[in-house]
Amino acid sequence: VEGRLFVPLGIAYIVSILASLLVSLTVTPVLASYLLVGSKAMHREKESPVLRAIKWMVKPIIHLSMSRLGLPFILLAVTVSVVGAGVLVVRLGTDFLPPFDEGAAQVNVFLAPGASLETSNMISRIVDERFRTHMKSEENPEGLIRGFIRRSGRAELDEHAEGVNVTEYVVALNPDSGLSRSDALALLRGELAEIPGIEFEAEQPLAHLISHMLSGVTAQIAIKIYGDDLDVLRTKAQEIKNAIQSINGLAPPVVEPQQIVPQLRVELDRDKLSLYGISAAYVNEFIETAMQGKIVSTILDGQRTFDLVVRLDELHRTDIANLHRLSLDLPEGGRIPLGAVANVYEGGGPNTINRENVRRRITIRANTTDRDLGSVVADIQNAIGEKVTMPEGYFVEYGGQFQAQQEASNQMLLLSGVSVLGVFLVLY
Repeated sequence: VEGRLFVPLGIAYIVSILASLLVSLTVTPVLASYLLVGSKAMHREKESPVLRAIKWMVKPIIHLSMSRLGLPFILLAVTVSVVGAGVLVVRLGTDFLPPFDEGAAQVNVFLAPGASLETSNMISRIVDERFRTHMKSEENPEGLIRGFIRRSGRAELDEHAEGVNVTEYVVALNPDSGLSRSDALALLRGELAEIPGIEFEAEQPLAHLISHMLSGVTAQIAIKIYGDDLDVLRTKAQEIKNAIQSINGLAPPVVEPQQIVPQLRVELDRDKLSLYGISAAYVNEFIETAMQGKIVSTILDGQRTFDLVVRLDELHRTDIANLHRLSLDLPEGGRIPLGAVANVYEGGGPNTINRENVRRRITIRANTTDRDLGSVVADIQNAIGEKVTMPEGYFVEYGGQFQAQQEASNQMLLLSGVSVLGVFLVLY
């Protein structure tokens, strides 16, 4: 992915190097043959003051390096310099992309899975009011926000379908507010932190999309926990969130919204199905038709067409207590209630089950603030290692921009080694 991102920069760099090589082999020698031949500096018997000053500074070092006592000293100084440079490189912070100012912010607000559109709108009105207190106006020309738009949920055919419990804000920032990018995001996070019952992320739109493109997670850091039991995954995710949320330079982490939601369970009894001579597929189709509906025809009204759907009316579809009394037609005649071949009851189940590499997983997302990515992830790894114990068969992986940065750094290290070898061969 980083290769795709930096193709224009790579092409510009390669073209500039090749152009420089071409100029040094053609234009520079020709200009030298015309301009240097008649230059007074080329025919002057005495050296220029600049050259004499340079020689005066370099001569003691050259004499020292060529003496028997000075050679070890020079080698020691060079070795110390190289080792010191290596230590500094290791201690430098690392990022996948440099922070850039897009002039806008993307704020995602998360409610519990299954929250209604009315609840989402109610919470969003509170967020709207918080944002309006920072709007730019004639009375407040230095206000942080020029304007914002909101979208709650995404349609089912969208690339990233979301329920109405997920609300996305795109906030246009005022460049005359006097606040930096990081300060503006911190201010928005501070306003959202005062609203109870929500989780939130505040990042820039392009950075948000790049993170999503890299790992499917809308944050710079994706802490992925793999295992089999969803209850254990949820418990460990909360433990990790509590362990890392106080790390310096880390925005409030968000756990992937996975909760137990109410479900209507219909569990078929295979022995009774065999007794009555009906299949599970037949019962499933019957239940789907009764509860969700089935298109049986199309009605033409002028230039418009409408699907004709058969299903139970609203009164009976919502009467959970009596659903077991629905009548099933038997192949050889007669009717039996649904409860004769199935156990119908209200239960609960996870709102979503995500898998990666054939393993169930849950993700904790987080962004960095005013610190480099590599240092923050190192602190996260230390905190998880000290405070969280993973059961057998469960493990943690780190993804997002951090994973891409690690892969890019390893590749750059390899290519740097090849370059150093090439330079050594040329010098030799």
